[in-house]
Amino acid sequence: MDDSVIAMFDVSKYRIKDVQTIILHELHGVIIEARTTKQLMNEIYRINGLGFFMSKSLAKIFRVTRYIPFTHAYLVYMPVNGNSRQNTDWIAPHLVKRAEVIDKILHVVTVGGDYFQVDFTKGNFEKRMHDVSLLNESSFLLMEALIKIGNCNVTKPQELGLFRTYEKCECDKHLEMRTKSQDINFMVLAMTEHLLLNLGIEMIEKIELVKYYSHHLARLKRIY
Repeated sequence: MDDSVIAMFDVSKYRIKDVQTIILHELHGVIIEARTTKQLMNEIYRINGLGFFMSKSLAKIFRVTRYIPFTHAYLVYMPVNGNSRQNTDWIAPHLVKRAEVIDKILHVVTVGGDYFQVDFTKGNFEKRMHDVSLLNESSFLLMEALIKIGNCNVTKPQELGLFRTYEKCECDKHLEMRTKSQDINFMVLAMTEHLLLNLGIEMIEKIELVKYYSHHLARLKRIY
């Protein structure tokens, strides 16, 4: 699993021996894989747990509630008909030039000119891509703001795929996201709260725990 995987197709339902997934790779073409798409996404989690944490945190902050993608500053995998806890098809929008749904079939042209199609039965593709672009841009802007503190720069890749169109969006959600994502203090506090609220403790104690740990985390940021 790397940043050149264009799509993963779940074929586990066909019960083919030693074939659970078909991968379309930008450099290596078609790859037959014995692991399921869920197992492959778990590989990414083991390599880049931070990306998964940021994806879920950003989804909570910007109110994206379904079909949450893995996004880490232009390395993006979007679930097609399910979520990250299931075996489902995945596509990488940054490596897709054009995509259109016709009669519940997603027709895709990659940045390299290849064509494929996959069933698309859940939701509106344009709306879901809008949400994915929102989280992706937020991830990049937050990392950009953090890196600038160290007098370094991070640049967008030359090839943005489908994100090139959606980053021109001036809707209220995008404008809100761009303002908040560059406010490091707000983002750190919001992500910390998301983490503390998902520790699995009882609801009655949860709010007090958030206040307690938020107070002590604030103390850790001070120079003594």
